[in-house]
Amino acid sequence: MLFVSRVLVMEERGIKSRLTQRYLIATSVQCLVTSGSEFSRLKVTDLFTALGIMGFSFLSSPILLVAELVHARFKRKNMGTTGFRNLNFFNFHR
Repeated sequence: MLFVSRVLVMEERGIKSRLTQRYLIATSVQCLVTSGSEFSRLKVTDLFTALGIMGFSFLSSPILLVAELVHARFKRKNMGTTGFRNLNFFNFHR
């Protein structure tokens, strides 16, 4: 409660906004101020890791989906009903 009241006093006096502005100016990246920065295009070699992760996830997603469907089918077949009576995975019947 004391902390909240102190923050409200700081807001009323404008101290909080001044401190926030000082912090943002001090911690912001000043890359455009220096003359050493210039635009360069990304090449495929720069994006190889990201593209590899995306490719792996695109290939593994359908495999995991099929594995989960098969697992659910066999689990339902071997253990009886699972409580989902109207659940129908791509016309897999019990």
